[in-house]
Amino acid sequence: IHDPLRKHLAEAIARCCAWGNNRESFGTHFAVAPIVYYLGSPDPLVHRATSRALNQLSRRAENCITMHQEGVVKLLIEMIGSTDEVLQEASASCVSNIRRLALANEKARTAGAA
Repeated sequence: IHDPLRKHLAEAIARCCAWGNNRESFGTHFAVAPIVYYLGSPDPLVHRATSRALNQLSRRAENCITMHQEGVVKLLIEMIGSTDEVLQEASASCVSNIRRLALANEKARTAGAA
């Protein structure tokens, strides 16, 4: 029932992330965590729009942390197996951004312990 709204909202978020400090604003106004749950929709168009939004949001480290805490990685890995190339690429890029942050954190922790 809310899927058309979710699709349009996720598309708007993906586009808005390109301007100013919107990625940061979405994170500081607690908009990242709820978007993760859009991936639970049965609608593949919601999946596509949501993965695009999450990919844009994942270009900010704090948003990656929120997404990881909300369990997005497993959901995105499932989306990578889709036949929709836009969905595949956005999902893979988001996972890559989250992974890059995790590796940087691990490297910093290891360097600090040495």
